[in-house]
Order: sequence, then C-alpha cells, then structure tokens
Amino acid sequence: MRIGTCELSYWKTNSFLDWKQREGCNPVYDVSVSHNQEPPVCEFGDDSSKRKEVQEEPLPPFDIQEIPAAMRLANMPVSAKLMERWFAGQLNYSPTQDDERVLINQDGQPYPASMFDTTTITLNWLLKFARAREAFNILCSREVLTSPAAMRVFRKKIAPFQSSFSVITNEICKEDMLKLHQQFQFQFSAVEGTWIDKLKSAKALFHKDESFPDDLTGALGSFNFYAAPREFHIRKIGPPTAFIYSVFIYVKDNYTFTDATGEVSQYLGHWSKKGVILVPRDNVLTALNIPSISLPIDDDWFESAVSIGNARKAGNVYYPIRNSSFRDWQNKHHRGGDFVIFSDLRVVNFDPPLEVTL
Repeated sequence: MRIGTCELSYWKTNSFLDWKQREGCNPVYDVSVSHNQEPPVCEFGDDSSKRKEVQEEPLPPFDIQEIPAAMRLANMPVSAKLMERWFAGQLNYSPTQDDERVLINQDGQPYPASMFDTTTITLNWLLKFARAREAFNILCSREVLTSPAAMRVFRKKIAPFQSSFSVITNEICKEDMLKLHQQFQFQFSAVEGTWIDKLKSAKALFHKDESFPDDLTGALGSFNFYAAPREFHIRKIGPPTAFIYSVFIYVKDNYTFTDATGEVSQYLGHWSKKGVILVPRDNVLTALNIPSISLPIDDDWFESAVSIGNARKAGNVYYPIRNSSFRDWQNKHHRGGDFVIFSDLRVVNFDPPLEVTL
C-alpha cells in the first residue's frame, strides 16, 4: 500500500447530514475494494452458484458487501435495504441496456418473478422529498396528462378496448403491475438525481433539503413517475370519445448496474465502513498540478482509493465504487440479482373527467 503525499478536497456529510466540501484526503495506491466475503443466503430465486474456498486475507480491505451498513450510517436506510436485496438475489442481469428495457436477462429469458419488488418503495416515502413531490404534482395535472404526446400514446394503448363501454384496468391486468405498466402507461414525469447529477448541480450544494446524495439518490437515482388509466368510459355516439375518470400514479425503476455500451462505468462514490465521500477528478488534477487534457480518461471521478487520517486505521480508507464493481462481484460469486421496483399505486380522480377524442 502506497500513500500519496498530496492533499485532495472531497465532499462528506457533517453531523447534520448536510454535504460540505472538505480538505485533506490522500490518495492510496495498490489497494482495491474486496469481493472475497461470501454472498449472503439466497433469498430471492434459486442459488445455482457453487461455494468456493477463499484464501483468508491477513488484513482484509473494505468488502463491497459492507456498503449497505455504511449506507445506514449515511442516513440511507432504504438504499441499504435495496442493495441487500440485490446481494441476496439469484444471478440476474441484463447484458445490455436494450435487454434491460425489455427485462431480458443473461440467459435470454424474462426476469423471474422473484426479481420484482412491489413493497420496499412507497409513495408516502417518496413524497417526503421535494424533487419527487414536484414531479408527482406535475404528472397529476390535466395539462400534462392530456398533452398531444400523451394522448397519442393513450389512443394506441386503448385501441383493443374501443368496443367496450367501461374499462377498469386493474381488473383486466388482474392487479399485475408489470401488465398494467406495459398495457396502459401513457405519460410520465422524470426525477433527475444520479450521483453525478447531484454533484454537478450548483443548486444542490446550497439547499439543505436537497442535499446530495440522499436516500432517494441511493435508492433510485434518476427515475420516473408514471400514469396509467384506472377507469375510463367510451362514448360511441357522435365522435368516439374516451372519458378518463381516474388514473394511477406510480413509480417503476430498474435496480441495475448496467452501463451504456462504450461508456465509462458509472461512479457511485468512494466508500468505507464509515460511509461515503465524493472525490471529483478536477480537484485531484488541481492538487497534482496536472492539466485534465493530458489524461486520456473520459470521466469526472478519481479512480484510486483515498484515506482520511491514518490509512492503517479501520474505516479511514475510502474505495472508489462503480457499476462495474458489482458486475465484478457477480462474476466472482455467480450471485446478485438486478430487479424491478414498483411502488404502490396512488389514485387521482378527475371531475369532470379527462376527455380524449379517439
């Protein structure tokens, strides 16, 4: 282990859980996050992996499975629960983003039923966050739900039901969230919030209730609220018209570590037993007096581990974690399940109903 002498700036929470810029972490070379800890008992799906003998390390570094405990220290309990679910799942991932969009896994099969979570994320929890409330309220407006683009999608989705008089979508989908989403979702509202978005946003640096990264960032990152009709009637006299009396609002998000083809693996922070810090690459280049143009790395984050204080003291070394760190763990243990998150449904009624000419 080599410890650099230059001091770098980084971002870390204070005792009030506000993120502040600090000085004084040092690069630590020739160390990396450990993948050697055995996976937890498989709770989601069938465990087809085989246990392997692992040579005990005399001084084991921070293991990637310790991140959930560190998340709880950073006031991210929901993020921790979701990551623990991922570690406890059977091997399941989409090789490409195209596969992820249609929920096809590494075996060319649809995601198994155990890879759907409909209980962890609730709208009551989501709406505690100002940026989530803003996106939710936008989606609930008549103007957004009846925009030309939304109406084009709605007409296409209800085409098979135009001979009906009254349609209650949950009865058709038999309360299957994936079927509801695939058959009837017609509008959405985005919540931006990846780790990178948060650090690059100057607004986030100075607004206490929108600090970065928070539990919402760790759990979902950037995600969407979606709208699907709950009940609509079709009038056939005169111009065919649909009347939407109520809609479902909900969240769907893929908990996955898939990177875009050809892009640098997404940075998820520097982690230790004590929590998370963020180390922007620009700060490192400035401290080392290296012009960024001289480094052939298309990325914004420092790649080496860093220490705060004595590097030989437990928890003082923070390791860079990326999406690829979790893929490496999957390859080693043949475990770890990407899964789909659905929140509960919130019914929004309209009186008078939304009117759509078919």
